[in-house]
Amino acid sequence: MVEQLLSAAKESLLRRAALVLLRAIIVSFDTSILKGLSSHLRNLNRHLRHLLIMDRDDGVRLLAELCLLDIKEQMDNAVRDVENSV
Repeated sequence: MVEQLLSAAKESLLRRAALVLLRAIIVSFDTSILKGLSSHLRNLNRHLRHLLIMDRDDGVRLLAELCLLDIKEQMDNAVRDVENSV
């Protein structure tokens, strides 16, 4: 749903709101959820990188970058969890 809003929204304010929602979702999910979302995360990562490079709005680009950083942090946490469990 968020990806569709990011793709279809012509207003930068809507894209910003979608990215704020996405950041809240990314930060709130548990690292165990990452296993089931790998294909979605790949597509989302591509879409966020596209926004980071191509969007005209500085706020959208900033929020896209923050989402990418949040995803990286969650992935790092998942790796640490796996390493600690071994």
